[in-house]
Amino acid sequence: MPALPWVKRDVLVEKPYATKDVPLLRDAARARLDSLFVPGRKTRTIALGPGGHYFFNAGIDSLEESARRNLQACGAVAGVPCTIVVVDDVFVVPIPATLRVTGFLRAADSSVIAPSERADVVRKLADATAGWNAVAVGTQGRPGLGLKAENEQGAVDAALGACARRDSDCHVIAIGPFTVGPN
Repeated sequence: MPALPWVKRDVLVEKPYATKDVPLLRDAARARLDSLFVPGRKTRTIALGPGGHYFFNAGIDSLEESARRNLQACGAVAGVPCTIVVVDDVFVVPIPATLRVTGFLRAADSSVIAPSERADVVRKLADATAGWNAVAVGTQGRPGLGLKAENEQGAVDAALGACARRDSDCHVIAIGPFTVGPN
């Protein structure tokens, strides 16, 4: 199970739910969400894990119970804590639109971030609980962070700018909780 709180509401990152925007899922999973999750009654949540593991439910009495059930099931299958990405009709985590989601960021274990920089990245991301966050790295693995931005592009621009001051050939590796790559 991930640490509490399981759901963090932030108007800067929330956007209306659309099945096509759920990252990491295959077409069959999207079809299942469209046929079972979308018409389901509230309260409903979707938990997402690495590799596209996901669990959802609908018609649960409380947000806490819905989230707990999905996080337990998803974590048991994925082998690592999952994340609540949708509550009712809203994405509650930043969903990147500029780059393709490839997985979840684990900065402490990231092979592209210089080992001496990882703990600082983890700490700064943990402190940035509102708005959009992005991480960029250069050829030497020195990270640049864009934290608490009002939108995705602002976070990306800030991360690339901070990286360029410390490293060369910078590129964005994460937006929100997700690792990203070219579309």
